Amino acid sequence: MNPEDANRLIKQATTIADLFRKFIPNLEIRYRIYTNEETLETRLEYAGVCFQQNKMKFEITASNHPKKHYAISVNISDFHNTSHYDQTNAKRDLTEPNLIGTPTLKKVNDWIDYLSRYYENLKKTENRNKLKKELFRDALAKLPDVKRGNNSNSGYITRNGLKYSYEIEVNNIVQTIKVDLSWDKQTLENFLLMADSQYKTIPEK
Repeated sequence: MNPEDANRLIKQATTIADLFRKFIPNLEIRYRIYTNEETLETRLEYAGVCFQQNKMKFEITASNHPKKHYAISVNISDFHNTSHYDQTNAKRDLTEPNLIGTPTLKKVNDWIDYLSRYYENLKKTENRNKLKKELFRDALAKLPDVKRGNNSNSGYITRNGLKYSYEIEVNNIVQTIKVDLSWDKQTLENFLLMADSQYKTIPEK
């Protein structure tokens, strides 16, 4: 369906592969192809130069910003429990290598080492955030009066004039506790009872 675009994508990927293959023997070009199920027409959507080391997937691309260079990136798409802040923080103590203008073995290795350290830092954060959310969900599952919100990531509990609400975000759990009393029950007497854990909600008949 798109022979001109396909040829351009393949040519770009082949050019990059030819430049880097002598430094990365296991380098390969990967393609993503879309086929219309009704017409069976096929379109090439992506041609990328990739390689794998220590169970990490890397990609090499050409860029013109801020100047013409080649960029190596590591795939972090499996990290579903980290945010942009986590990704930035994982690089905080690392020194980013210079941009790759003309590829050399040292430049390639410098970037692989940098990205590997970044990946491992982010993986620790991913595991920590994932465990925190799993433990939180386990604790909720033991409570009989949790009311779910619009999705499985939010909900609330009301007990004895208090309302506890939560929302599970990508890398955090937002929790709030508020007084859940009508205006006429927000009195000094009820405050003192709640402060002493003596306030009890009267069940509706």
